[in-house]
Amino acid sequence: MQYKSKRAQRKELSRKLAAYGAAAGAVLAVAHPADADVVYTGGTQTASQGDAPLYLDINGDYQNDAALAWRPGYLSWIFSNGAQLVVGSGMNLASGVSVGATGPANAGWGSYAYLVYSYSVLCGFADGGYLGIRFHTTTNPKTWYYGWVKLDEVTDSSVTVSGWAYESDPRVAILTGDTGTSGGGDPVPEPSSLALLAMGAAGLAAYRRKRDAA
Repeated sequence: MQYKSKRAQRKELSRKLAAYGAAAGAVLAVAHPADADVVYTGGTQTASQGDAPLYLDINGDYQNDAALAWRPGYLSWIFSNGAQLVVGSGMNLASGVSVGATGPANAGWGSYAYLVYSYSVLCGFADGGYLGIRFHTTTNPKTWYYGWVKLDEVTDSSVTVSGWAYESDPRVAILTGDTGTSGGGDPVPEPSSLALLAMGAAGLAAYRRKRDAA
């Protein structure tokens, strides 16, 4: 078995610490808290047949983006101010589906859709589901923002909205069900932790060099 001298061991340790510091610094340069830009609104709102339309202001800019409107036997989504939703037979989205410029797959966008038609609940919404949405903001009226709306307890006479969320960065996709605390990806270390690692490694390496020179 070969043994390294203390001086060789110190040099090897200094080299490794410097490498760790560089790696931590590189990760720190690109890391950010997971899902930091998802804005979620919780709570439940119910719209029943005979009620006034239920309006939704998705991003809180005092501009209604959508309305749930009832008339006997029918329930429709009506999107306004340029907002749209995923339409068609696949409009009922499962959790974890990407809503963005390239998805959901085989989906179209429209500003009007039925959830209940002639007293029949459409697209499997009797068990609830997610709607994919996109909208403009008052400050950025020509760029799409993507989000979702969660529906529960859809019947032929009432529907409950149980929250929605959107990605605050324009043109960035969002996963249905992502509330900003669990977006389906691996957690990203906080920058503060990485900074401490980089600073500690760099400090120890500097200490070793100073001691070797003494």
